[in-house]
Amino acid sequence: LYQFTKSIPQSLIMPYPFSIACLNNQFLPLDEAGVSAVDRGFLYGDGLFETIRIHNGRPFLWEWHMMRFTDGAVSLGIALPQTTESLLGNVHELIRRNSMSESVMRIALSRGVGERGYGVTGEEQPTLLITQHSPPTTPAKPLSLVSTSARVAIGDPLAKVKSANKLGSILAKRDAANQGADDGFILNSDGNVTETSSANLFWVEGGTLRTPPVSDGVLPGVTRRLQMGQTLEEPLVYIVSGVASKLGDSLCYLGPDFFLVDVSPVPEYFSPLCVFDYDNQAVIAAPGAGR
Repeated sequence: LYQFTKSIPQSLIMPYPFSIACLNNQFLPLDEAGVSAVDRGFLYGDGLFETIRIHNGRPFLWEWHMMRFTDGAVSLGIALPQTTESLLGNVHELIRRNSMSESVMRIALSRGVGERGYGVTGEEQPTLLITQHSPPTTPAKPLSLVSTSARVAIGDPLAKVKSANKLGSILAKRDAANQGADDGFILNSDGNVTETSSANLFWVEGGTLRTPPVSDGVLPGVTRRLQMGQTLEEPLVYIVSGVASKLGDSLCYLGPDFFLVDVSPVPEYFSPLCVFDYDNQAVIAAPGAGR
């Protein structure tokens, strides 16, 4: 949320169920949580973020999210303004103040206010904003996916960072919507499917669960890591034309906020490939997955 000369219109704030945010370690009403018009996060997308599912008042896989968050901050050369321990305390306090134990928490870190231009001085003061959001609903039917014009380069060091600049994902989502689909594939410079606008991909081929490797330009998803740790030792590359039906017997879509969801086309008798046990932070396999 960015504030320039005036507050966010109340017509946009009033329906929002989470009225409190945390900006730079200070709790304040959401419509007052504004940052500078010359913040580099706004001007250049110079920052990163994490989206964390909150279940029963507990952040799901917090340590893994913070590992990716801190690694990304190091890669971008942005100093964290507070420890991950104090950040967790802020998250719990925000849950308490907003009185919502089922939600999604978004933690955004910007390099902050700095000089105009792409160079950095190291004197910038980072901006850290935490907001709470309603959890998405699990789709009631299989999702539809299509190819898009969005691309990621193999070997791009930014591919492993959940950066504030998500124009590739925005392009993929827009292209998918224009084709009447729920989401769209992002391919890499070799033509391999890597992920969708906001989710990692898994598919079943010959009874084996597969997923594109991080080296193909895939964001190392946290729930992807959990799934791989229990089912897959070595991710395998699978080159496709971008058509969902060519990704083996059963394609699945693993987003950061919701359960693993089967993607059409799948047979009518399909059951979910697996579900997540948020209480025990574990994957529970479901029988009869795919074909």
